[in-house]
Amino acid sequence: MSIIENLIMEKKIIYTIGYTTFSINDFIKEIKELGITCIVDVRSFPRSGYYKDFDSDVLETRLRKEGILYRNYAYEFGARQQNKSLYPNGYLDFELFSKTENFIQGVKKLNLGIELNQTFALMCAEKDPYNCHRCIMVSRFLQEYGFEIIHIVGHNQFVSQKEIEDRLINEYFPEHNQYSLFSEENLSDDECLLCAYRERNKDIGFKIEEE
Repeated sequence: MSIIENLIMEKKIIYTIGYTTFSINDFIKEIKELGITCIVDVRSFPRSGYYKDFDSDVLETRLRKEGILYRNYAYEFGARQQNKSLYPNGYLDFELFSKTENFIQGVKKLNLGIELNQTFALMCAEKDPYNCHRCIMVSRFLQEYGFEIIHIVGHNQFVSQKEIEDRLINEYFPEHNQYSLFSEENLSDDECLLCAYRERNKDIGFKIEEE
């Protein structure tokens, strides 16, 4: 049995999806096949310059016709936050934000929905979750609340958060297995992963000067 199949057997599954992977019809088909009942839009500005079917008002109407709920969690999980103290280095600090009441309220809403038998997918634009805050910020910290994350990357194609973490380690610490031989710092696997997440945060986190 694959990692993904094992995860699906658990109760607290959260999917994520990047809408630029699909046409609107294929998007609907994919989430219905997976039994997803609620799309959680984590875009701070839920509109698209090129994919108008995924503008929040258009998408919500289409999903409603399909019997699927739409919710916008820009406040809870968005990549652009108004509190300037969350940008100590000029970009949104994912760790700081994960401790805010905004984020915690989002977690509570997901837990309540799951208790009501909802199946959620976090939606943003990016095809590759590795390049998106829905993975590097939201999914990372949802794990700490007992959620299992499955990223939809194509039709019947999935990546687990563990696979994302392996990719992080390989990019930012390509020689981590030999690290203790060449450095005075003997970093554990967990320490390497923490540093890798922080480096990825630095690379993709929304920067104040981008406004």
